[in-house]
Amino acid sequence: MATSSPFIFTRGLISRHAFLQRAPAAAGPGTARLLSLPSSACPSPPSLPSFLLSSSPYFPRPRSRILSSSPPLPRLPRPTSLFPTYSTTTTATMGNADVAAPTPAPLTSTIAADVDLSQYDDEQVKLMEEMCIVIDRDDKRIGANSKKACHLMTNIMDHNLLHRAFSVFLFSADGTKLLLQQRATEKITFPDAWTNTCCSHPLNTADELIEKDNLGVRTAAQRKLFHELGIEAQDVPLDQFHFLTRIHYLAPSNETWGEHEIDYILFMRPQHKDYVDMKPSPNEVRDVLWVDKEELKELLAKGVTPGSGIIVTPWFKLICDNFLFGWWDRMLAQGGVDKVAQSDEIEKIYRL
Repeated sequence: MATSSPFIFTRGLISRHAFLQRAPAAAGPGTARLLSLPSSACPSPPSLPSFLLSSSPYFPRPRSRILSSSPPLPRLPRPTSLFPTYSTTTTATMGNADVAAPTPAPLTSTIAADVDLSQYDDEQVKLMEEMCIVIDRDDKRIGANSKKACHLMTNIMDHNLLHRAFSVFLFSADGTKLLLQQRATEKITFPDAWTNTCCSHPLNTADELIEKDNLGVRTAAQRKLFHELGIEAQDVPLDQFHFLTRIHYLAPSNETWGEHEIDYILFMRPQHKDYVDMKPSPNEVRDVLWVDKEELKELLAKGVTPGSGIIVTPWFKLICDNFLFGWWDRMLAQGGVDKVAQSDEIEKIYRL
């Protein structure tokens, strides 16, 4: 098995030290846009998790125009405050909802999509035209709408607009390290937040609508791993994505944008080399990091610590709080990622 460093990448984009150097200052322009950005200055190096400190070289990118030109938005509560308890007891099997099903969102002109996007990054604005798969609360497809419409809080709250999504967790060959990404500053939703390897949406296209064996979701995951992280398709074959379960959650990014998804959880553990090769897109990914379980727990603790300067996406925190560490232990104990999925979890949609 070939050996490569888990922290040095071909573009010189990332180092663990970059986490400290790139923590945004509270008084900097545009910082009010950032999810749960603390009002105090960023912490001194000793207050950061030790695994984030490194002497590796790091080459910063220029700040996006989104930070220099965007008007500040009012701060909102941390999204996870919508979920005061993280318990797997709040579950529902498909077709057996624990609360009354809401009326499906109408796919008509009443769905708002006229928000001005001129302040945002051009590449990210183009992606807002992609067509997401609109579903009901039992994950049945009922139509399609633009990524822009699906992520507007007005549509989520007024029309209960719900779409299909996926979250990939990609591990090192030995299963001891998980690849995380920090979302780019240019992202319209949850900019600069740390999250799992890759999170996105299957599109309303023939190959990504295939529901048998979750093929459409797996196809979308392979596409986005290349788009965001530059991971080649041959390094993440479709048959090596392992579906574990689905979660249904809602979380705002700010007063305008948010998520309301049924999220398919996929594990991937390539065996051809210690760590997959990647070439992250700077328009999608600000940093990447390989972490073990203890390092991830440190990061998550910082994500809920006021003044830390560290942001964690709400779906990632929900998955970690409810499932991830148990799944991770099971994978290592059973010796393979294919042993993680359990039939009772596969059939459920967890309402978080």
